[in-house]
Amino acid sequence: MPAPVDKSGVTKICVDDFAFRKRYSYGTVMVDLESHRIIDLLDSRETGKVEEWLKSYPNIQVIPRWRTDVCFCSGQFPSRGITDQ
Repeated sequence: MPAPVDKSGVTKICVDDFAFRKRYSYGTVMVDLESHRIIDLLDSRETGKVEEWLKSYPNIQVIPRWRTDVCFCSGQFPSRGITDQ
């Protein structure tokens, strides 16, 4: 099992959703853009739960969202200005 990631040192993450069971249950994955490691999994893809998670880590500065032109920057939800990947 991989060692846990110290989230206090993470500043750049990517947020994406995935299916636990297609058409029934979905989750959200948070990936450190610098180390390319998964730092957390949420059991929901609801905006409120993702926003709550992000607010609990004020050190996160840049969060590009795959396949969209919206991103979250420095606690402002949502914000524009980061290029889509």
